[in-house]
Amino acid sequence: MHLTCTYMTREKIIESLDKARDLGIKNILALRGDPPRGATDWVHQENGFNYAVDLVRFIKEHYGDFFCIGVAGYPETHL
Repeated sequence: MHLTCTYMTREKIIESLDKARDLGIKNILALRGDPPRGATDWVHQENGFNYAVDLVRFIKEHYGDFFCIGVAGYPETHL
């Protein structure tokens, strides 16, 4: 299952991960995601995440090692 930060609040992430867990899904691809279609810039979702690393930390904090988390990202760090 892949999760992006685009338009996803923390509550939506928990709802999605709870459902994935209940269905036995263990592999998660955590992505920041692109701006929505038609948008040129990234817009932060209130009570959401700006970067995939924040999403990964949140998943680990709430679900421990239950999920195997993969990421795809840029080699540059966020400032």
